[in-house]
Formats: sequence, structure tokens, C-alpha cells
Amino acid sequence: MGAYIAEDRTIDFFFTDSVYSSDEVFVVKAGSGIDTIEQVLAGSIAGFAGAVQVVELESMGIEVNNNLSTTNIIKMVLSGRVDALIDSREAFYYQLADNPEFSDVSTSDFSVIDPPFKSNQLFNAVSKIHPNAEKIIKSFNRGLQEIIEDGTYEKILRQYGQL
Repeated sequence: MGAYIAEDRTIDFFFTDSVYSSDEVFVVKAGSGIDTIEQVLAGSIAGFAGAVQVVELESMGIEVNNNLSTTNIIKMVLSGRVDALIDSREAFYYQLADNPEFSDVSTSDFSVIDPPFKSNQLFNAVSKIHPNAEKIIKSFNRGLQEIIEDGTYEKILRQYGQL
């Protein structure tokens, strides 16, 4: 599981070394005239309920239309119900590529606002309840280091369009 490390999560989980850096981005409908984070923050935003980036925006006093469906969030931007969505760049592109409801939608229908709102390291988490949790973490970290050193990690990222 790819997860951010948050203090409350460290109570229940051990975390591996970082496996990836994920950009949290705002996405708008192409041609909307919105091209800066400041413009996004002045408009309406939708995001996945409970997601770390949504919680952070709300803690800054920014209202976010919370939804439990990434599909619906993307549709909200396409229909103009909201000005922007917030999500990880990877999750957004995955939804467009993999969801049959978006078979007639192209990445060119959207603009990703750069720079990212935030970049976060992703980790794998193992429950502290698991009797071999620390051993699993150490083994994973060792294997991760091996594939980074031999080039396999980069090859995998390139294969899936992440580099």
C-alpha cells in the first residue's frame, strides 16, 4: 500500500523506506483560464473525502467539495460543477487511462497546474500487529535498495510512464 507517513499512522504501522515521490496537483478543465494555484484557491475545488491533501486544504480554511468517487470528481470538473480537483498526478492519469467511463475523454481535455500543490514521499505500511512486521519492513527495504542499485526500479517506473 502506498501511504504517506503521518504521526497518527505511526501508532499502528511501521513504514518502509520511501518507494516513490508523489505530486499532489490541481487539475482544471482545459481552456478554463485557470493557470495558477492562486486562481484555483479562489474558485471551487473537489477532492476525495478524507484524503490528506483535502484535509490539508480544509485546515487552511479552504472549502473542498468532498466526494467518495474519483470518477465523480473528474466528472465535476468536466461538467463545470467545480473549477478544479485535487489529487495525485499519478492517480488522476490512471483514472483517465483505466476507467471505461472516460474512454472518450483525453488528457488534453484538462490542464494540470504546476508547480504541484505539494510533493510527498510514499511508503509501504505494515501493521504493528503483524508478528513479523519489522522483519517484513527490513526485507522490503533490502529488496528495494537492490532494485534501485541494479536499475530495475527505474525500468519499472519508465514502463508505467512515471519517469
